[in-house]
Amino acid sequence: MTQCNAVHWRSRYHASNTEFRTGSCSISGRLLSAAAEAEPGSRDMTIPSEYQRATVEFERFMVDARDAAGLATTNMAWNMVVGVLRTFRRRLSTQDAIGFANVLPPVVRAIFVADWDFNESPLPFDQSESLIDEVRDVRRAHNFSPDSAIQAVA
Repeated sequence: MTQCNAVHWRSRYHASNTEFRTGSCSISGRLLSAAAEAEPGSRDMTIPSEYQRATVEFERFMVDARDAAGLATTNMAWNMVVGVLRTFRRRLSTQDAIGFANVLPPVVRAIFVADWDFNESPLPFDQSESLIDEVRDVRRAHNFSPDSAIQAVA
């Protein structure tokens, strides 16, 4: 693997901490190869637990984000979470964003890719004040994101 910048996504909802690397790293196509070589009938399996528990895991994620931000409700945390995910996504290449999305829990992954303009060029990582302003631009009249919003969601 080439030298890359690293973003750590810490989550109690995965078996271990996951590290996603951005830069000139590639995403392996081994899963596609393995699926093509699978024996007939071997695709029959139970629904993966991450999808069976998606709602419960998402609620835990929202409670954690709410508590880390010092907000009163998960409804208040919603715009913060959406804002942080969109702000981060806007700074990644499409390949890096898809790689990052793959390490997110299912519902958070869906939020991360929702309303994505694939034609938009990645923005630079600016001063944290401008990043927080961008987070707060999501439904500004109903956005209660504190200065620590990015850390609360990460």
